[in-house]
Amino acid sequence: MKVHFNVILRDLNDGVSFLSQVKDGWITNRGATFLKHQFVENPEKSPGQPQFLPFRESREFLVRAVWGRETRSRDEIDVLLSILGHAYGTYASNRDAYDRLHLFYSEIVSCIGPDNLQARLLERVSNEDLKKIRQLGMTPEELVAGFPTWDVLIQKNIYDSTYQDTTYSSYEYISPFESASELDFS
Repeated sequence: MKVHFNVILRDLNDGVSFLSQVKDGWITNRGATFLKHQFVENPEKSPGQPQFLPFRESREFLVRAVWGRETRSRDEIDVLLSILGHAYGTYASNRDAYDRLHLFYSEIVSCIGPDNLQARLLERVSNEDLKKIRQLGMTPEELVAGFPTWDVLIQKNIYDSTYQDTTYSSYEYISPFESASELDFS
């Protein structure tokens, strides 16, 4: 990884399963971890769904919904935006986190009132927020439409070749059956 991609691997554990085992939003047996995400089997077996989904424990979502990376304090609109982003970030792999975020969202909306909520959310979204929204495969309209249903999250996992195959357009396809000795990494 260092030679070819200038990446330093840290905390490498050998012999770890790819998949993590989970129960009620918590990891019971940790598998491989990439960028703070583990992987679990997708319980949704409908056509177009991936076999595995990224997973983070419930506490990760709840803590980040209130306390982000920025050191500034958040008001209720900031927290609502964060909750919405994290709800989409569950990727329909952690129902416990999704349900807890939904309760949190509903409580904040009931405290501040639903009047002009969409306009308040839209006026608060920055360019940096829009970038993060696009990375999640969301639109600003989805963000201000309110809390997503579980079915919406499941539908977002369906393979879309027009969206997901763009990275291969400029690269020559390498068959996984070619031997490593035939590949030129220079």
